[in-house]
Amino acid sequence: MAPPGRVDVVTDHWPLQRQACEACLTDLPQAPGLPGVAGAPDFVAHEVTELPVIHPRITEHRLHRLAWPSCGTRTRASLAAGVPTGSFGPRVQATVAMPGGRFRLSRRETSGVMGHVTGVPISIGSVDALCQATGEALAPVTAALVATLPSAPLLHADGTRWPHDGRHWWLWMVRSAQATVFVLSPSRGGRVIRELTLADYHGVVTSDRYAGSNWLDQAFRQLCWAHLARNVEGLVTRGGDGTHIGVWARSLIRSLFADWSAFVEDRISLRTSQRRTRQMQSGFGELLTQGTLSA
Repeated sequence: MAPPGRVDVVTDHWPLQRQACEACLTDLPQAPGLPGVAGAPDFVAHEVTELPVIHPRITEHRLHRLAWPSCGTRTRASLAAGVPTGSFGPRVQATVAMPGGRFRLSRRETSGVMGHVTGVPISIGSVDALCQATGEALAPVTAALVATLPSAPLLHADGTRWPHDGRHWWLWMVRSAQATVFVLSPSRGGRVIRELTLADYHGVVTSDRYAGSNWLDQAFRQLCWAHLARNVEGLVTRGGDGTHIGVWARSLIRSLFADWSAFVEDRISLRTSQRRTRQMQSGFGELLTQGTLSA
């Protein structure tokens, strides 16, 4: 149910169409405000969410021209400050940028969405121009976010294939607790991550085993737990002397993430989570020692 402040319209329905009680068949009392009603309201709320009819607002700015009496020169008015020089306002621009940037729609698909859903007809070329303008407008914001990364104690870095202009590019991501920065590049090389100010980074970086991340200091590199868990499952399913090590490691990993979920859900305190994690670190150390000796 929506909070009271988010409800726009309240419509009350009363059982006045059936004047008799369903149980005793006596006449029902009248609606509140009329004689015969007492006590607190008793109702069941049924909420219906609906979109308003989208009717784009078009403002026509008429730049008039007047002749100066002294010399007869005709001078045309200029657009007032804040009036877009293009054909679309900032809300249209932001809406156009969302489908492609967030939901991976093509320029043609975005043009269709704008026309069919918002009622704003817009060409594919205009869609591309607005997306480019949005990227330029967000460049200072992106730079400010990138500047926060070196001071973060922990970062996550990853890359994935991304279709762009009919080719396969790579979408790189570096994330801290405060910011997530994406960079689209034709290169799969590790230099993209280094350019995101990580070349001189001295904190902990969580990444997968991709070779492009091997330049990271191994003492401060946390491998993705999904990769480690798959390795552990391989030990368990392969059988042989390493099975008991795999079962032990799988139990520790499950306990680690169970404790993390408990902390996120406020079922245990941060201090308890840290204490248990230190205990599991000792367990992993013993496990690795035994695994090395039995290899």
